[in-house]
Amino acid sequence: MITGAFVLAGVVVLGLALRGVVQQPESDTAWVALLLGACLITWGVRFVRLPPDDDEGRTPESVLHEGSAVAPKTARPLALLTVVLAASGSYVVVRWFGQSVPAAVTTSLAFVAWRIVNWTVDRAVRRRTDRDDGSAGAAPSEG
Repeated sequence: MITGAFVLAGVVVLGLALRGVVQQPESDTAWVALLLGACLITWGVRFVRLPPDDDEGRTPESVLHEGSAVAPKTARPLALLTVVLAASGSYVVVRWFGQSVPAAVTTSLAFVAWRIVNWTVDRAVRRRTDRDDGSAGAAPSEG
């Protein structure tokens, strides 16, 4: 269901973007919409390839964020594709509302920056939690 929705949305966006590129080749929004449509289709196809939850109830995304050195081969590209999808989508929406190119670029970059800060904070919290769990487990036993 999710895959079908993303692929269908991607086809619609690609169709509208191609029409925009043909009618106005100088339109930056139409060119970015091409990227957005391709990302929507690719995201839908990659989503289908995610493995199901494992026995411990962990999803590939949660495994990716557990700080493991080896992340699932499908989760990391999907996370990066999500960032590109959101950045291009925000650019198209901001331009659609008639804002300037610098405003649209700033909005897209702000999203990407927010995502990087979020990943950095999550990583710091995981390291601190792992360090605290490691020091609690290494305490000498009395007896």
